[in-house]
Amino acid sequence: MKAGKALLMLCDFEADFRRQGSH
Repeated sequence: MKAGKALLMLCDFEADFRRQGSH
């Protein structure tokens, strides 16, 4: 399930990016 893992990582990355941008 590589696609699932990649999607999860992307979601986490986006969340982190939004958190930093909100700062």
